[in-house]
Amino acid sequence: MTISEVDYFFKNPPLVEVAFSVQFEADESFHIGVLGLLWNDFKTRYPIVDTETAVPNTIEKFGVIERKPMAGFSISDAPPKFRAVFYSENKEFLIQVQDDRFMFNWRNTGESNYPHYSDLKARFWKEFEIFNSFLENNNVPLPSVNQVEFIYINHIDVNGMNVEDVFQNIVHKECLSSDLEMESFFVQLKHLIKDNDENIGRLYTEINKAQLMSDNSDVFVLKFTSRVHPKSDSLSEVSNSMDIMRNVININFGAITTKNMHDIWNKKDL
Repeated sequence: MTISEVDYFFKNPPLVEVAFSVQFEADESFHIGVLGLLWNDFKTRYPIVDTETAVPNTIEKFGVIERKPMAGFSISDAPPKFRAVFYSENKEFLIQVQDDRFMFNWRNTGESNYPHYSDLKARFWKEFEIFNSFLENNNVPLPSVNQVEFIYINHIDVNGMNVEDVFQNIVHKECLSSDLEMESFFVQLKHLIKDNDENIGRLYTEINKAQLMSDNSDVFVLKFTSRVHPKSDSLSEVSNSMDIMRNVININFGAITTKNMHDIWNKKDL
């Protein structure tokens, strides 16, 4: 089985955030001081800076039983790891960097439309090239990418709609007794991504009903998280992995939502 090519797009998708992430092995020469110096190369376009706790290193494994750690306390002498976050002035774009990840996000601030995948991918590569040049100039080894990750988050306005008006064959308002009113739900799906019958990654899908803090309005949240192992750490294979994940997410976005919603989001054939 090969990865299908997406043959449509949505002019007005309900996207609120898209995140590109490449993960690599940490190097001891990449420390908190290096993160401080890095901002100099980005601050003219990303003038707002912050720090957050590092995102955990996560590698998709196949043929291994996944076990959750037992609950309890853990004690470690190792200091906490951090990531630097650089925001554009309007916070529509941000770059996140830690010792084993480089991330680029677009967020819908309401000031512009979704820039589309090709534009975001081009901007990611521009920022990643600046990051690599910085590492070279500061004698830090260049990253050897071992996994690529995409996150797509959609907020779908409930606006009096039932869940079955938006999603196909997932949850229905009358899945229990008709005298009950569905208040919320949470669905999790996990799929293997295959290329010619080889496991290369996973797609995680989450669907739930939530309330926005900004105006207390109800939304259906549809989140896709995709992780793929590139065939090599070459930039061309990393780029190809991104295209695979984009196709997987788009195809499944179309499959899991109804035709009525496709019309609202202005679905167009390529």
